[in-house]
Amino acid sequence: MRLARFGLITAALSLAYYEFGNLVYSKLPYVQIPSQWTWPSRRIGVLAWFLLLNITGALLAALPVALLVAAVRFIHAKLWVSVAVGVVTAVAVYLPIAFWERPAYPPPSWMLWANNVPHFLSIVLAVPLLVRLMIALPSNNRWRGP
Repeated sequence: MRLARFGLITAALSLAYYEFGNLVYSKLPYVQIPSQWTWPSRRIGVLAWFLLLNITGALLAALPVALLVAAVRFIHAKLWVSVAVGVVTAVAVYLPIAFWERPAYPPPSWMLWANNVPHFLSIVLAVPLLVRLMIALPSNNRWRGP
């Protein structure tokens, strides 16, 4: 019973995280690289811009899910739930890319690895990081009971 509830909660929160990610990533400015950025090469500048946007998008998409995980009582399992949500969502994002989607003009493989590995890790670790920060931050509005 406990494992089934954990699975259902993880699946529901992963779906919410995935959908928030779709919403956030569709609004990010992938084409407008800031003009004040100076990099040794254009490729490294574009890669750094994509990494910044991907990590920012993962954190913004994870914020509502992390608030929900931190607010609901999971009895010492908040970090486990948040890690499970991150892993399930990252696998759901990268599974179609790994097997079915192929770009028409693929970039060099080092750029794919340099972009996809940090993006995968940011999706996995965004919710646990935010939940851990919410748990650690002091709060004056904690209910202490009657």
